[in-house]
Amino acid sequence: MGVGTGSACPVWDRLTEITEKYYRFFLIAEMGLVIFLCFYRLGVQYVVSWDEARFGVNAYEMLKSGNFLMNTFRYEPDYWNLKPPLSMYGTALSFAVFGVGKFGLRAFSALSYVVLCLVSALFVRRRFGALASLFAVGFLCANNACFSFHMIRSGDADSLYVLFFTLSMLCMLMIPERPGMLYGAGFFFACAFLTKSWHAGTIVGIGFLYLLLTGELRRMTGKRWGLFLLSFLLPIGIWAGLRYTQDGVEFFREMIVYELLTSSQEAIENHAQEFLFYINNYFLDTWRQYSYLAALLICGAGALWYRRQIAGKEHGRRSQAIGIALWFVIPLLFFTLAATKLVWYAYASLIPLLLAAGIFAGRAVSDRGLPGWARTAVFAVAAGVICVYAWKNVETIQSVYPNDFHDFFQEADEAAPQYGERHIYLGGDGEFGYGNWSQDTSFLAEIYGDHVCIDGGVEAFLADEEPSVLIVNRDYYEAFREQLSGYTIAYQNEKYYYIAN
Repeated sequence: MGVGTGSACPVWDRLTEITEKYYRFFLIAEMGLVIFLCFYRLGVQYVVSWDEARFGVNAYEMLKSGNFLMNTFRYEPDYWNLKPPLSMYGTALSFAVFGVGKFGLRAFSALSYVVLCLVSALFVRRRFGALASLFAVGFLCANNACFSFHMIRSGDADSLYVLFFTLSMLCMLMIPERPGMLYGAGFFFACAFLTKSWHAGTIVGIGFLYLLLTGELRRMTGKRWGLFLLSFLLPIGIWAGLRYTQDGVEFFREMIVYELLTSSQEAIENHAQEFLFYINNYFLDTWRQYSYLAALLICGAGALWYRRQIAGKEHGRRSQAIGIALWFVIPLLFFTLAATKLVWYAYASLIPLLLAAGIFAGRAVSDRGLPGWARTAVFAVAAGVICVYAWKNVETIQSVYPNDFHDFFQEADEAAPQYGERHIYLGGDGEFGYGNWSQDTSFLAEIYGDHVCIDGGVEAFLADEEPSVLIVNRDYYEAFREQLSGYTIAYQNEKYYYIAN
């Protein structure tokens, strides 16, 4: 293995040369893995109620109504989802490109992570070398929590939000070498805000501390301040002005009172957790998170070993280290202090951790000043973590499963499309009781048949004189068999009936 000291380690020296020479080939191969992990079986899993289904309904109704300024749910103004509309625009575009369905619902989130990986790879390549770049992308492929739930493969706002968060941070890290990147950081902060509202506030804290600790704050002139403020206030202001034309201050009042003040001071919707919720979930509780623990240990060892280079001013290493550290710590700290805690709130802090692990691993393996055994050990640990947890992601993706009731909506629409665009009733137990439409079933009823969902169950269907349909399970069908005997069974399987009046 070329174990030794100094330059007497030809294996790793040769590996460094090969990755530099054939970097594009290796990057294309790794990006192929990223694309596979993001898109493989993307349309299989059942639609998750709450965020995924809610955003899907919002986007679908924007397409149907042509109103891209106000998000609606069941064609009424939506004051439960109080996020600005940028992710809804992405999902609507995804529906237009990939078709309305589960794949289209999630494709834009998956594509956002592909872009994040590519941009991060190029950023690391320019500043830390080819091997560090490839390790960084490898660690991003081992991003287990984000692949498993509520981000990369889910039709909600988090993947696009984390992309904009990352772009803002990368622009921030480039400010010392390219001062104009300050405005890029501001613009992408605005995009993050227009995707996930007040969650983007952590970018402000990171940015201020970065400018302060690196001395960039002293170099801010009045002109730079003006252009910087314009870079994020203009996009947010344009959206706010357009939204005001729809319902005045109502949406903004709810954003401030409920989304910001209430959720930060008390646990809304029973989302109270222990103080160290994020530390436990990301680093301690389950095998799935041990990839982050390994990344953290690699970062800790690398920071200790290269502390002199980091502290020096050569190549802006100190300012980059400050920025990456703040990027990791501030979101974790902010959401730890907030009363409402959900595991995906601090996903943005996982990206710098994984990138830093890749940077330190690449730096160590290519470092001729390290003994050969140390370079071998670093390569084995880093490559092992990447391979094991990337494969765990594949296993997670292979284990996702559909829902037979969800699939019935599509089957019924394909079997009897002539009954589309009608009132639709649910003869079964929904999230809030008998006959009530949950968010996931509301989404499915709209995309498969373009129906208008009405609560009330079988009784309300029987009383409706408008063209209507009913989806009812076998138990409720048997209970109402006599009343339903004169209606048309448009489609049925062993569990459910699709009935038209």
